Amino acid sequence: MHFSGMLEELTAILLIGLLAWAYQASHPPPPCTCGSPGCPPITATRIKLRDGRHLAYKELGVSKQIAKYKTIFIHGYASCMHYEMIASRTSPEVIEELGAYVVSFDRPGYGESDPDPKRTAKSFALDVEELADQLGLGSKFYVIGHSMGGQLVWDCLKYIPHSHTRFQTFNTFTKTLMQAYPRQQGDFESIHRDQKIAFGKPEYDPMDLENPFPNHEASVHV
Repeated sequence: MHFSGMLEELTAILLIGLLAWAYQASHPPPPCTCGSPGCPPITATRIKLRDGRHLAYKELGVSKQIAKYKTIFIHGYASCMHYEMIASRTSPEVIEELGAYVVSFDRPGYGESDPDPKRTAKSFALDVEELADQLGLGSKFYVIGHSMGGQLVWDCLKYIPHSHTRFQTFNTFTKTLMQAYPRQQGDFESIHRDQKIAFGKPEYDPMDLENPFPNHEASVHV
């Protein structure tokens, strides 16, 4: 009888724990949006998007007014705009000689960019397009994505292909030096939402994409 009672008590504890986990999974805590009371301060330059959200970004390289090459860099999973891997890893002399301008931004929910609870592949692509429009990058620019950011380059290719001159994705293992900054607004609106988008039901199959550049006016590099 004593063993039976212990088993019932253990079963009850496990059931309560399972219910608590299920509740937390279905009711995530609200994000600690930058600039809100008790949340991280706003230190980055930001633009205001069409739906009222803010997107934080940083510019590197030569001035966009004189740039020959204008590039939007998309960071990967659990990362942020400070992990830009083009201008920050190339000598200033080379960047100036090439006339390269790079803008790196915090994806929604990361760093100092507001979360987007309704984020989809298409809404992200439109965020990229609006960033380019507000910064005055012109009708053609480059898009480069690292790691999971490479997956998001496909979203741009799907939904805003004619805004770009070239798409490129690459993957490199890097050591995270700023563990707190990318997820300072909460894990759910950054890494967890990334996982939901990446491993949930896809909006499209990249293999079904038709060539949007039949006249070779742009290119894609993977």
